[in-house]
Amino acid sequence: MTSWRQRWLGHFLARRQPPASHCQLSNANIYILPTPFGYAFLGVVMAIFLLGTNYQNNLVLLLAFFLVSLFTTCMYLTHRNLAGLSLSRLALKPQVAGDDLRLQVQVDGKSHWGIELRYGKGPVRLADVTGLERLVLLALPGRRGRYRPGRLTVACRYPLGLFRAWSYPDLDQELLLYPKPEPWPKGAQDSNKEGQGQDPGRGESDWQGLKSYQPGEPLRRVAWKQLAQGRGMWSKEFASPQQDNRWLRLAEVPGNHLEQRLSRLAWQVLDASRRQDLYGLDLGGQLLPLGAGPAHRDQCLAALACYGEKP
Repeated sequence: MTSWRQRWLGHFLARRQPPASHCQLSNANIYILPTPFGYAFLGVVMAIFLLGTNYQNNLVLLLAFFLVSLFTTCMYLTHRNLAGLSLSRLALKPQVAGDDLRLQVQVDGKSHWGIELRYGKGPVRLADVTGLERLVLLALPGRRGRYRPGRLTVACRYPLGLFRAWSYPDLDQELLLYPKPEPWPKGAQDSNKEGQGQDPGRGESDWQGLKSYQPGEPLRRVAWKQLAQGRGMWSKEFASPQQDNRWLRLAEVPGNHLEQRLSRLAWQVLDASRRQDLYGLDLGGQLLPLGAGPAHRDQCLAALACYGEKP
């Protein structure tokens, strides 16, 4: 499709089917045309009709009229099969850029058969809808950042494939694509750890006592013995807590280009989270303070995903 046709179609659909979290298919947003098989079927019917009129054969004419009635009945049934179908968006969890995307859509209807659902150029999902269902659709990989899958193609060819009815609802969905984690080269990883304030020789001799547990602290600092005794949540306090701190700086990450550096930094975030370290993120113009836990990890990955995007 040429660019001007794409722009025209985009403007037309924006007026006809504006983005909305819920869409119910009806006469106003369903389009229908014969399929290639339908056009061939119509051509055969025309040939039979001409043959019957030429030889004045009533049986042949009766067959032609029957096929025409079948053709028009299929048009009605195809449109009716799609009308009344309701689609709603669902919250989408962040995913990793470069992988096939899994998008969820909620559909609702009484009896809709052979429904085709597809995002962009992704694979087609066939479904028979007989009630409220959640469908998982696959879409082609996208780039990191805030990603909008665009319009959903909903179509059907029921019952005989003579017609195709379709619609282009936009459920106004958006999800976050994290950079795909890429491990550091071994030599670069070891040299980077030397400048992060980590002390591999630190032992239990640095332990000073207990303090009240603060949400977000690494679980490895929790005093599990005291917790098992029913004394509440306490965390171990060390003489040099700064030795656990890890500052992940984009400027210090090696790489051939920005996307590779962000991917390696994402791997570092996941590694620090897995080790339950306290870590912060320095992206030059954006600084995330030291923290730990799943919420801090997701915040760091979101910052990497949106790095360089306009607010």
